[in-house]
Amino acid sequence: INYASCGKWGDLTDLDYPIGNADSYEYSDTKDPHAFFVKAKGDSMTGSIDDKRSINSGDLLLVEPSMDVENGDIVLARDDGKGVTVKKFYKSDSQIVLSPLNPKYRPIIVKKNITVYRISGKRTKW
Repeated sequence: INYASCGKWGDLTDLDYPIGNADSYEYSDTKDPHAFFVKAKGDSMTGSIDDKRSINSGDLLLVEPSMDVENGDIVLARDDGKGVTVKKFYKSDSQIVLSPLNPKYRPIIVKKNITVYRISGKRTKW
């Protein structure tokens, strides 16, 4: 996956690389053998300056698919029919809410199963 939309659902692509290959690499101390980085694109996850979870376009996000996801976590959400997006995750009995940090955007309400992966780290663009 090259870019992850921080806004509306975005296209999903794996760049046609075999597993374990990419055009660039980032080192991480993750214990998840399936971990990977995506580059954030968009501004729906920009929060206040003092919000450590604020994500800016160009930031690298460490996705750890083997980690459990809990309410309030920042996630990479995948809908096979729509693509991927980065949002704050909340789940109730009947629905999933994907919330932006930027107040000018509305939450996405999901009433079907989607795949979510925990984003456990961020590297700010230089």
